[in-house]
Amino acid sequence: MGPHCIKMMGWWPSFRTGVAVRPKMYFAFTCLITCEWQARKIFQFKKDSYLTEVSSTLMHKGQPKPHLLSWRGGFGDETVIGAAASQHSVHFDLATSKLEVKDASAAKEGALADCGNYSFAGIEDSYFAAVALPETTEGFEVHTISDSIPSLADGKEELNAGIAVGGRPENRFSLFVGPKDTDLLRSVSPRLEQLVDWGWLALLAKPLFLVLNWLHDNYIPNYGLVDCAAHHCHQLPAAAIEDHQPESMKNMQVLQPQIAEINARYKGLGMRDPKKANQNQEVMDLYKKHGVNPVGGCIPMVLQIPFFIAFYKCCPWPLRSVARTGFGFPIFRGRKRWPFACFPWP
Repeated sequence: MGPHCIKMMGWWPSFRTGVAVRPKMYFAFTCLITCEWQARKIFQFKKDSYLTEVSSTLMHKGQPKPHLLSWRGGFGDETVIGAAASQHSVHFDLATSKLEVKDASAAKEGALADCGNYSFAGIEDSYFAAVALPETTEGFEVHTISDSIPSLADGKEELNAGIAVGGRPENRFSLFVGPKDTDLLRSVSPRLEQLVDWGWLALLAKPLFLVLNWLHDNYIPNYGLVDCAAHHCHQLPAAAIEDHQPESMKNMQVLQPQIAEINARYKGLGMRDPKKANQNQEVMDLYKKHGVNPVGGCIPMVLQIPFFIAFYKCCPWPLRSVARTGFGFPIFRGRKRWPFACFPWP
């Protein structure tokens, strides 16, 4: 007997009144693969929510079998050049309280399996995530998959990360598919907020983003104007330091003839010549005598570099407002199939 699939959809009935209500919508897929194998997947959607309740069963001769649900390679906005590089499989290990991140190259020799006490597991790119939050965290399996897929941007073959989760005869978990909005992630699960990568300057980037986000939500509903306001606020303390920069440069110019005279006396010396140290010492004594700091003109810029990097790191996250207001949500790759596949394991 060949495979036969039955798809059902509708509204869950109210158990008190027996009348169908609209808060939850469900899709049920039942696939009779052969006379011996039967697979069933159910998706329950909630109104105005990024969460979907997912359950699956796989039967062989009436006996339940362990299996996985997979999201193969291809996630996020793949029209961007290099989009595959931003795709990763992720899972949060409760045993180590650490977020594990793996890219497609980790599974180029075959699926990479992990099993443990995971609070969530899934796939992400720079701005979106699709993660499963299991009802029972112990013994939850996560398989990182690598698929070679032509890029939509330039047509070149690229390794795309994919995942498969579950590993039980009956899998039940909540599926979050949505933007990496810090408020939204925190409302689903506090640990999901770790999906936002603030970089090595997280101590600056995260507070800066929270301030920008607070200004946007409470006073200035435009991120362009918020950035301008933040820039001017940043310039107030920086202005006091920058006032010394022209004075320092002017003092250096006054000393240039004397420095040139010292360099002329030691002209032709190699870097390893012992007299080179005397030249450097004379120059430093000259600076000290006139109270000039040779790096005084650079210090204001150097002190601001971490803030520039923090701005660069946190500014893309306001794009979450675009995702939440409906200006494109390119999560599913343009394929004529449902992104979740069910297969037995092992």
